[in-house]
Amino acid sequence: MLSNPPRMPKEELFLFVGIVSAPSRLDRRNAIRETWIKECQCNPDAVCRFFTDGQDPKGQALQGENISKLENESRVYGDILLADAPGGINFAIKYLWMLQWVHERYDVRYFLRLDDDYFICFRKLMAELKFRPKEKFLWGWLHCSHKVATWLDESFYLVSGDIVESFVSRRDTLLCHVFESQAIGYWIKNISNLTTFADNKRLLHASQKGFSTEKDVVNRGEICHSVLGIHQSYPEKMRMLWRTYEKENKPIAYQVPSISYNCKYPLAMDHKFFRRSKFWFAKLKLCKDNPIWNRSGEYKGRNGPHF
Repeated sequence: MLSNPPRMPKEELFLFVGIVSAPSRLDRRNAIRETWIKECQCNPDAVCRFFTDGQDPKGQALQGENISKLENESRVYGDILLADAPGGINFAIKYLWMLQWVHERYDVRYFLRLDDDYFICFRKLMAELKFRPKEKFLWGWLHCSHKVATWLDESFYLVSGDIVESFVSRRDTLLCHVFESQAIGYWIKNISNLTTFADNKRLLHASQKGFSTEKDVVNRGEICHSVLGIHQSYPEKMRMLWRTYEKENKPIAYQVPSISYNCKYPLAMDHKFFRRSKFWFAKLKLCKDNPIWNRSGEYKGRNGPHF
């Protein structure tokens, strides 16, 4: 539930990574724990945490075995947080809860919201961020769809700290949606002079050429020289990408590409654009009311072949 945050001293932090993961997706969390998150754990300027459901889709606290497994996982690893917000497909309210949790504890320069099937070149990301705008900055994979609906995909969504501050400070007036990418599309309308990095050439999907088969990955001499992240990297592929990355030559400095935005439309969002899709369309509701939508069950994320 969203509430007024308590006053406490804040720790300055360069990057916080919030990885959204369904309660039952221990397999994906373990794959990340065995791979790229190791670079986050040894970096004093970054914190990476998993965020999972502490409530069911109706806003009731998880009970019994569902909660005991998560509490035990938290005791073992110390890297998972249970969101005090409706679970399942109620993503925007959970995203806002994550931001508030982070905002209460850290003065962050950047916040990255990430799916649990994303392989990240973390060392490269940290190096690049030192050269990126410190204010009014968005970074992700752009859906260049229509003049009324052009948005960054929520699977990798990085914002500068001032945007975190803006969202949290307006939590009583913000409109929420089932999906955070649509909600954020509304939230940023009140922020002028945004710089948006549509990094579609380096934030890839695992099905793309050069990464779609086991043979492709095994035969690669590198991963992170070419890309920044690979979405839909399910556990087996996540580990294989990491093994290839461990063998690659780690440069002292990566080439930092210029910020680009290759779309004829500016960022825009009108949720009515999705009205013909039963899955993607939903009515807007005030975030402060801790809203729920009639979407049942845990959302585990997309599934796909190992390769």
